[in-house]
Amino acid sequence: MRKGHLFLAIGVLLMSSVPAAAQFQNLKISLPFGFQIGDQTFEAGTYTFTQETRNDKMIVQGKKGRELVVTTALPPESVADKAHTTLVFHRDGDKYFLNELWTRHLGFAMPTSAAEKEAVAAGKEVREVKVNVKM
Repeated sequence: MRKGHLFLAIGVLLMSSVPAAAQFQNLKISLPFGFQIGDQTFEAGTYTFTQETRNDKMIVQGKKGRELVVTTALPPESVADKAHTTLVFHRDGDKYFLNELWTRHLGFAMPTSAAEKEAVAAGKEVREVKVNVKM
């Protein structure tokens, strides 16, 4: 095998391992309020978020058990911009909707619930609430 082919093979192997290394597991957080992800409802309590299958699904585990949530990967941000993990909620009155989850430079968009879409369509102002978690 030529040196060029060897370097190419090593490069391909290194690049294919990046998504696996970029995954996170077992982000545990206690939330004092209930929230929605898509059309799934979660009550106040302690939850563990675990990324699954290369950025497109996440397991949310709480009192009721495990829920699988389909996510969309967001463009990466600088590691310097995220010193800790941040959960970004949209809030309408006493209703919270998990919109994004950022862990260091990895971001995940959550599905929008029908209730949040209705609130926005009705002209309600949905505020952004950030919850920071030290890793």
